[in-house]
Amino acid sequence: MTEITLTGPTGEEMRISVSTGEHPQDRDPWPRRLAVWWVPQIPCPQFIVEVETPREAKLLLDVLAQYDLHQYRTKIKPDYTNIGGVQEEINGDWWDVDTDDPVWENLE
Repeated sequence: MTEITLTGPTGEEMRISVSTGEHPQDRDPWPRRLAVWWVPQIPCPQFIVEVETPREAKLLLDVLAQYDLHQYRTKIKPDYTNIGGVQEEINGDWWDVDTDDPVWENLE
């Protein structure tokens, strides 16, 4: 297990434990480039982080969502207006991924 520590703007910390064990999704590289995009507070601009596998994308989306929820619950953010998703590059263009697809739903 690896522990990730996130620090909010007022100094509060949130620790998340992440399993780093080998997973079948990690053995073979994903055939196309993947990226997670996130808007932490609408109307802020999005930021994008490239990832290697669908499992990494899901983990990053989950961490970002939990962090924003933590900020909302501790009254750092006055409301809860974030949005994010996954994109993959196909023939030079970036397309949104349907994360309701079974490939994504069955990830740990």
